Amino acid sequence: MGGGEREMCELGIELANRGHDVEFYALPFLMGSKPKANPVDLLGEIPYHEAWSQKVHADVAYTFYHPLSTLNFRVKGKRIASFHSQAFFLRSVNRQYGLVPALASYGTRIIGPLELRSFDAVHTHFPHHTLKHHRVYTIPGWVDTSVFKPATQKYDEFTVLFSGRALWQKGWDIYVNLARRMKDLGVRFLYVGGVVKDSVIRSLGFQWNAVALSRIYNNSHVLLNPSRADTFGRTSIESMACGTPVVASPSRLHSGLNLPFVFGNSIAEYEESILGLKRLWEEGKPYSQLSSRCSQAAQAFSFGNTVTAYEKMFSDVLHGV
Repeated sequence: MGGGEREMCELGIELANRGHDVEFYALPFLMGSKPKANPVDLLGEIPYHEAWSQKVHADVAYTFYHPLSTLNFRVKGKRIASFHSQAFFLRSVNRQYGLVPALASYGTRIIGPLELRSFDAVHTHFPHHTLKHHRVYTIPGWVDTSVFKPATQKYDEFTVLFSGRALWQKGWDIYVNLARRMKDLGVRFLYVGGVVKDSVIRSLGFQWNAVALSRIYNNSHVLLNPSRADTFGRTSIESMACGTPVVASPSRLHSGLNLPFVFGNSIAEYEESILGLKRLWEEGKPYSQLSSRCSQAAQAFSFGNTVTAYEKMFSDVLHGV
């Protein structure tokens, strides 16, 4: 279960709490990975259905789009196609992305323009000039700033955190490379989001519990997000909401979030950025000032405001506004 799935579970639970009837329909496909959480346990009393092809009766159906998704989910009602992967918009697909992202990218180019006509609206987290539809909603994701907030003290040893799946497109190879290069420089490397066996990187496993995840961000000194493809940058904003600075790739997405990132564009630049933040932390006040800037900037992505924007989108599509 990745960030997009976790995001939708949170959205569904909040919409149900606001009085809406919510149901989940999913494909039994894990891209070769093992399930990290049972959706039924996470969603509580919200109905959950899993099959390769399903009939969906709803006022509004919000679908994670993929080519031919209309065959998996045969919807009676208004339909919104949502894009939660950068793979759909890649001009060229590196073979290291894997087969599924490549099929998604090429399939969207070939089938997408025709298939998307059957949807009443399209939703993205970030503007994409190549996306053509008469009704496009650009609503960013969110973080729960009542949970992800400055709290506990930092580790005694300067710590660099990687949060998310250990994938090439997330920049995992860059993180591993840096951990090898910097192991003797007084820097510790932690990983949360899965389990890896590594003599340099300490793995904290997958953390569904938001409070536990917030504590990990708070304890760390910097989050490294060298992602090659992303749709929102949720882990970066969670980290900043906790007051932990982020060293990130200078992608169009990151640059457009208007957050106080420290950017790097090579192994050497990432290393220098991390060491620069280490020096700020050792000085004390400069690091504290940057930490405050990060937490304040992340408030723009608070959970309540964003869910209200989703509610308005659903209402507009339902009533043809």
